[in-house]
Amino acid sequence: KQKSAYEVKLAENALKTSEDRLSRSQSFANIGTWDWNIQTGEVYWSDRIAPLFGGERQEMESTFDNFVDYLHPDDRQTVLDAI
Repeated sequence: KQKSAYEVKLAENALKTSEDRLSRSQSFANIGTWDWNIQTGEVYWSDRIAPLFGGERQEMESTFDNFVDYLHPDDRQTVLDAI
């Protein structure tokens, strides 16, 4: 059964509310989330990741190489070995 326009709007509003809560929670906790699709190389990170690495979201491209570059040099090999 196809959803009505009203049901679609309710679902969109619920999703937006959930995304807003997650974003605020990450900001308050000073944390972020990231995900890496190893097969495609695509990396997603939330808006909080760049500031945690000392950058601005719009300046920092979401790539695995950038993620590795922002790791502390003493931690870099440990992270790469874990991956």
